[in-house]
Amino acid sequence: MTTLTKTITRTVSLIPCASDKNDSYQVIKERMVAFRNLENTYIDVLLTSLKNGQLDLSDFSGESKAHVKRYMYNKLKLNEIYSTHPAKITLKERMLRCAIQYPYFAVREWLVRTHYLSVIIKEFIELISSSPSHALRFLHGGIMSNSVMKRLSGILGKNCFGETSILSYFYITNLIGQVRNLFISSTRLEPILNARLTSVMENPMLVEEIIENALNSFTQKKKGKVEKIPNSELLEYFFKRYVTQVKRQSTWHAKHVLKQIDIAKFKQERELTYTSLINILQEYLEGLPVEFIHELAGNALLEVIEDYRMNSFISFTRHVFKPVLRAPRVEMSPTQEGFLNYFMQVVKNQLKTRLKDVFLTTPIINGLIVELKRLETSLQSIISPPRIHQLSLPINQEEGVYVLDLDHLHINLSFIAREIIELYVKDEKGRIKKLTERGAVPCLPVLTMKGRKLLLHLPIELNSSDLSKQPQPSMDSKKRIEVGVDLGLKHPAVLSVMDRTNPNLPVELARYFIGVRTLLDMKFNAQSGKFELQARFSNVHSSHMSNQKQKMRNIRREARNIQRKVHEYENKFSERSHTSPKRKYKHYRLTHTLSGLWQRVNDMNREIIRQLQHVIVEIATFHQASVLKFENLKWSQHSKKTKAGSWLTFWQAHWFFSQVQEAVELQAHLRGIEFRRLRAAYTSQDCWECGTRGTRVGRSFMCSNIKHYASGKALHVHSDLNAARVIALS
Repeated sequence: MTTLTKTITRTVSLIPCASDKNDSYQVIKERMVAFRNLENTYIDVLLTSLKNGQLDLSDFSGESKAHVKRYMYNKLKLNEIYSTHPAKITLKERMLRCAIQYPYFAVREWLVRTHYLSVIIKEFIELISSSPSHALRFLHGGIMSNSVMKRLSGILGKNCFGETSILSYFYITNLIGQVRNLFISSTRLEPILNARLTSVMENPMLVEEIIENALNSFTQKKKGKVEKIPNSELLEYFFKRYVTQVKRQSTWHAKHVLKQIDIAKFKQERELTYTSLINILQEYLEGLPVEFIHELAGNALLEVIEDYRMNSFISFTRHVFKPVLRAPRVEMSPTQEGFLNYFMQVVKNQLKTRLKDVFLTTPIINGLIVELKRLETSLQSIISPPRIHQLSLPINQEEGVYVLDLDHLHINLSFIAREIIELYVKDEKGRIKKLTERGAVPCLPVLTMKGRKLLLHLPIELNSSDLSKQPQPSMDSKKRIEVGVDLGLKHPAVLSVMDRTNPNLPVELARYFIGVRTLLDMKFNAQSGKFELQARFSNVHSSHMSNQKQKMRNIRREARNIQRKVHEYENKFSERSHTSPKRKYKHYRLTHTLSGLWQRVNDMNREIIRQLQHVIVEIATFHQASVLKFENLKWSQHSKKTKAGSWLTFWQAHWFFSQVQEAVELQAHLRGIEFRRLRAAYTSQDCWECGTRGTRVGRSFMCSNIKHYASGKALHVHSDLNAARVIALS
């Protein structure tokens, strides 16, 4: 009988045992900064050794710690390199061996990614040579066709080390975007593009065609359908949007700047003021001639061309193929000048997006192919080397570096000679000790530090024999209870608990629709098997229901706003001086705020995952289930916006499903419950009762096999519940 081994990681805080904890944290931070500087030095050494031939690609084929620690460290004599490093802190030699691990794998991943980029460039050279239409999608940054993506997916099936790799379409799209950015930043197509621009501006018919295409490309959505806006209705349409933006801006100003408490009263007073101004503007727009829009678009085109030629800090190639679209500004009240400036900026943005089409001539296509070949040959010198930013310490040996005392929850850590730092492991729940008492074996950990927070990430190996030492739930051996779980976005999980003691006559014992509010506002009662409101609802001040979706909307809106400010600041700053805007305090504050917003999103998702895996396992334990079944969502794809809507399209994340399944699999393993992944195809389209392929419309599923039912009526059921039942019975 083979013994299955599984590794789980427990993360706990480390607290210095010294009386002056502030000094201890500062000492640890200084040593970890020196360790990180050493890691980046090792990265430079590895890349230099690759260039001068001391190392080759085969030296990075191994992934074992022994290969990294012994072969690479000894071959390059890295213990001698550190003596020339300008750091004031001299780390001990055994700590130097720990510092080679992350640089080695960082350079290895850099080589793999560089190989992928090189393969993609070669394929695009062939595609563009055979059909120039591929150049249009490549330079526009649009999504590639399925045939191109399948071709790239097959070619990228193996990395530079000959290892099989299955890359998702989203990862390949990311690689294509990186190739495009590298091409735009390093290309030498400016003379050809300038010549083409001059010939375009000297051709009045071509200029008129550009203006007509831009004006005819405005669309609006009516009753779920996208329709073009006629030129005669452009002013009216954008005037309504302008007024809406002005009202939104004034409302925000009243809330956050003027600190108005009675917003309803403010809006009533604003309507009285705005009504006369809006009427005057409407009369002005109605009196404008039909040729006004064309004249304004012509002036906008001249300003765009002048901006391209005068702004030398951004390459002309980037101007053409990756233009900066500035958000139209609005003031606190509607004015004639404000609307004209607003509409002018809208037309400018549309012209910038349409101006790319006139630059795809034969000389430019040939120049594009030449530049792609040059990029492919000089790829390693163009791509910036990897850098390690996080303060992280991987322990790859215990002797002289790290000693763990689980009985007293103490750690001795030594960075430099004749120095030992004593740390206390803050494991209040005793999770690590409970696992080790059952036979689990702790492995070499990783220490990370962020601010004043020092964390220990301790891997622990569990054998299948350890499960026999855990308290198993009392269950009837004759019963066969199985739980089917259907993961989704509107409902994070839908569960169907089936009693399959008699396989020919399964009985559904319970069903659960687990929403986000269920996870955050309720708790599962392990005695009654029902969800109950949390204790905080007994307090009037904390009895409001959670609204995670609205929080996500607000974060997304704020992140878009901050991202726009970052781009505008970078573009404006590049026009004033050669100094990088990243050195400015305003840029730091904006990017820091933006990263904080996305960190909030990650924290919210992690909390949902944690609550969801706990509830699923608790439900399975309550019903004494022997098997937990999930769909295998490895090959799931993103839904289009036209099908799923903008909300689900933006927030759908397949890593969410995989993390839920991995967390549930671990907890099920610890509780002795079998975990299975099943084929995901047609689980929400097959009828759970008769197996016939039915019809799914939104959340509703209808079985077309009317003869199967005694009532003679079609079966209607929630599509997610039907999928959970199909999974449970599979």
